[in-house]
Amino acid sequence: MATNEKYDRQLRLWGAKGQKALGDTTVVLLRATAVGTETLKNLVLPGIGHVLVMDDAASVQKEYASNFFLTEKNSTNKSRGQIAWELLCELNPDVQGRWMHNAEGLSVSCSKSEWWSSLWQSIASPNVLVVASDLEPPLLKSVGKACQGQGVPLVSVQSYGLFGICRLQTPPLPILDPKPSSSPPDLRLVKPFPKLLELADAIQWERLKDHEHGHVPYPLILAKISKEWQTSHDGALPMTPAEKEEFRQAIKATSRNTDTEVNFEEAMQNSYLAYTERTLDLDHLASLRDTVKNMAATTNRSSLKTFAALLQAFDTFLKRHENQPPLHGTIPVRLPVAFPL
Repeated sequence: MATNEKYDRQLRLWGAKGQKALGDTTVVLLRATAVGTETLKNLVLPGIGHVLVMDDAASVQKEYASNFFLTEKNSTNKSRGQIAWELLCELNPDVQGRWMHNAEGLSVSCSKSEWWSSLWQSIASPNVLVVASDLEPPLLKSVGKACQGQGVPLVSVQSYGLFGICRLQTPPLPILDPKPSSSPPDLRLVKPFPKLLELADAIQWERLKDHEHGHVPYPLILAKISKEWQTSHDGALPMTPAEKEEFRQAIKATSRNTDTEVNFEEAMQNSYLAYTERTLDLDHLASLRDTVKNMAATTNRSSLKTFAALLQAFDTFLKRHENQPPLHGTIPVRLPVAFPL
């Protein structure tokens, strides 16, 4: 991987694992047309690992009018694929690649199974993506069939002036490391851990000094108020809008000074955590586990086998812990380091 400074913005988006996956991928571009070179440019800049440009045009003709990679000066003895690759590789020296000129035409070559066999064998990367650019329907059908047989994702792109078409053909691609933009804290206050309740009950609220009272972490405040609410409401949690507002006011009434005790303000803002339970669709989970398990038994894709193993482990965990999933680790941003009991 190149320096973090170079890929800083995209590392923030998909992380180091995503960048490594990008670097371990080879993109095969079929035909260096305007939309094909534009697509490849957007993969070369973020650091795709390898590129293979396959084209059957012997030279640049009049397409330089619509292809910004090819100009009138490129009308030399070089093939279109070679010119496109030489200009693309200037955008990012970290990207490796090569070009191949197919003199007999892609339509003839792609119809041969031995041609595809030699192509797959020439690619050393563990991941392959085929980009088909402006292919005629019979040729695109042959390419799609070959990619489907190898479990290789295929992206078909076409453009007509300002009108474009993008089609995707891919086997199941489970997302193993999602990057959610935001996630609420996982405090489990609806079904609290015994230790959390013990800690909340151990606090001698009346004996706390004002400074100490204003530094009690708000999850403990919510645990205290929630227990008191359930005691006076036959074990029920706030359900209606009126009850939820009454619950918020109960938090406010517990504060000694709402202008200075930020922890009680945070408790009011996050009061929904005390009565909102996270639920799982267990039937869908079981169906997904069985489907992925059967698919993993008939394919060699390591990502699918990994996903099947994760689902099986998740199902085992739920059975051991009363259908409660593992904590995902998101905690409140501001929590005091310590306070006296």
